[in-house]
Amino acid sequence: MIKKISVLVLCFWILLICQGVVFGDNGISVNVDGKNIQFPDAKPFIDKSSRTLVPVRFVSEALGAKVKWDGKTQKVTITKGKDTIVMKIGEKKALKNNVQKVFDTKAVLSGGRTFVPLRFVSETLGAEVKWIGILKTVVIKSVKINEIEKVIKNIPNTVLKDGMVLFSTKGNINTQNAEITLKDWGKYYDMRILNTSENTMDVTKKILALLYPNDYEDVYVGIKNIVEDGNIVIKELYFDYRAFSANKDGESITVKIGK
Repeated sequence: MIKKISVLVLCFWILLICQGVVFGDNGISVNVDGKNIQFPDAKPFIDKSSRTLVPVRFVSEALGAKVKWDGKTQKVTITKGKDTIVMKIGEKKALKNNVQKVFDTKAVLSGGRTFVPLRFVSETLGAEVKWIGILKTVVIKSVKINEIEKVIKNIPNTVLKDGMVLFSTKGNINTQNAEITLKDWGKYYDMRILNTSENTMDVTKKILALLYPNDYEDVYVGIKNIVEDGNIVIKELYFDYRAFSANKDGESITVKIGK
């Protein structure tokens, strides 16, 4: 009888330890846009590939996405705006808008919850991810596109990819062939103008007009001055207390403009 109890106790502790790998209180927390995500049952964990996996629904919904689970196919579909991500349990790949993406760990199903690689999903949804080891905290910053959505809707040949607005007249728009990139960093916009052709500069002015309707001409003149003066490397200006700086490197210009 004592042996049976001992075996049961041992099995209980083995089960508890195994569950702890996935569900135990390992101290990992996830913060999205300054708010801690609450995981009521299944907790984030670090897998054998040293990747943080999280229950897909909580983080995805915090980033404004919708989640659908298909038990028959063992697939989870994450949708946000024009982007759709499909992941299958046990695979190290996913489809984003029908284009295959490969990552270095796999989605798993455990305890009735679907766990997905946190960084892959977050960055694929256009968010920025940082791991703060000393705090055992994953910090996720979603890209607020309420303003830059105007650019997508009003400027032809623009798309939103990987958290950036890309402009290109070269067919399939991507980061390699983009002529203008625009990223929202919260307190300022970061714009890269990869060439200074008349058409690209005209599009630059239109983008600025959407973002800064009251003083876009001043900002544009500041950029034009840097384009035309090859000797200027860095220039800082202020328009209505809005910080502006630009760095020229050959034909490309990187511009940071405060909001």
